[in-house]
Amino acid sequence: MSIQVALQNINWLAVLVATLSTMLIGFLYYSPWSFGNVWMKAAGFTEEDLKGTSPMIYVKTLLLSGLTAVALALFIQADPSLYQGIKIGVIAGACFGCTATVTNALFDRKSLVYFMIISGHIMLNFIAIGAILGAWPK
Repeated sequence: MSIQVALQNINWLAVLVATLSTMLIGFLYYSPWSFGNVWMKAAGFTEEDLKGTSPMIYVKTLLLSGLTAVALALFIQADPSLYQGIKIGVIAGACFGCTATVTNALFDRKSLVYFMIISGHIMLNFIAIGAILGAWPK
């Protein structure tokens, strides 16, 4: 199947919902009542450091999450189901998202705690995207 045909077979509404789900996950995951304070300490930030964060960070994050959702949609569309979506989300999150993150964390000399927090967020995002796309085929 050509990439053009594959892109035509994507459920774009599901991609949008999956993309937006990552923003909700990030909001909850990095909130003060979840992992936000631990992440700030592991990343070496203070609340003062994060004040005045540019809204463009959120726009760029949304675009990158959308790209992730499109890529996962291409993998999932061959055999869409909730189970398949979750399975592909786990595999892609662990093999692509987390491995890239740990590589960067190693070179940035970040702690294991930092890596675990970031990897947990990546895994939740990939699993949510996969679940949404798998459960909601075109």
